[in-house]
Amino acid sequence: MVKSGPFTWIGLFEHERYSAMINTLDRDAPLFIVGCSRSGTTLMRLILNTHSKICIPEETRYIPIIGANLHKYGDLSEDNNLFTLIQDINKQLERIVYGWKRLPVIEEVVKRLKKRTFQDIVMHVNTYFNTKSTIEIWGDKTPLYVNSILFIGKLFPRSKFINMVRDGRDVAVSTLRAKLGGTNLTDISLEWNECILNGMLAEKYFGPKRVKTIRYEDLASDPKTVLLMICDFLNINYEESMTQYYATSDAQALSKVKHHSNVIKPISSDSVGGYKKVLKQDQRKTLELYMWNTLKTYGYDLEFDFLPPPPKHYRYLSLFHSCVKLLLRGAPKKLVRRSWFFRKRVAK
Repeated sequence: MVKSGPFTWIGLFEHERYSAMINTLDRDAPLFIVGCSRSGTTLMRLILNTHSKICIPEETRYIPIIGANLHKYGDLSEDNNLFTLIQDINKQLERIVYGWKRLPVIEEVVKRLKKRTFQDIVMHVNTYFNTKSTIEIWGDKTPLYVNSILFIGKLFPRSKFINMVRDGRDVAVSTLRAKLGGTNLTDISLEWNECILNGMLAEKYFGPKRVKTIRYEDLASDPKTVLLMICDFLNINYEESMTQYYATSDAQALSKVKHHSNVIKPISSDSVGGYKKVLKQDQRKTLELYMWNTLKTYGYDLEFDFLPPPPKHYRYLSLFHSCVKLLLRGAPKKLVRRSWFFRKRVAK
């Protein structure tokens, strides 16, 4: 292999190709795929990633965490501050169980930056492992960014969001099967409601030109129509390869994760309404009791006919749920430390 200085000719070509590609991207206009977990966000990412003009990596989760604490890093024109910031991003990526088996090389990211801004860093990190030379849209797929959508939308003023919505009862079944931490139907339903309501508020706030809500059931029953609508939303042409996502190496690798094993199969509506076969009657009724209003808003049929709980009752339940979560996050330790008995023992 012929070398010239510190670069190989192949390496130089790759660097120029990356520079040419990155010059076409708008750092302020990423695409975010959001929604409650188990609502089809992974499926949507795989579909869109087959498009020649789109690059969306695995979940990142770091944007609102790091972004809300940018003031702590100081002036990013200073190398130490910049390196610390990117190092902390890598630490966040390293904590993700699935995906990001490799991390961006910090020195390489710094070398590629045109401006030392958080937005530029996010763009280069999220496109670091891209192999396409034709991409025009870069993005992110982190479902729970739906709860930080206002912050992210202002951080990236020309960003767009695809908000995935799925029947909460099917989400509950999928969550229980995946064993992703949700084991209580009340907790699952409250989290689903929170994600759905935040998505609705974002759509009202930013408008239909920036937020597109897609029902998983519509995608499963008529994928081409939905994908044509999404391409129109993104101002790109539809490509037939989008429905062949399951044949990609990305899908093959992801299918090894147990709760993503179906991504190597074509889109189907087999799982739609599956909760009726899995959940008992009292479980289905419990879910509808918490979800009834949001389910009706998105056109889902209700199985039971009952009077909804009065608003005060629902607010009290939500408040109780928040208090329990707060207590489980370490509040007991603080309460013990502040207690008279504990202070007395320490004093002795």
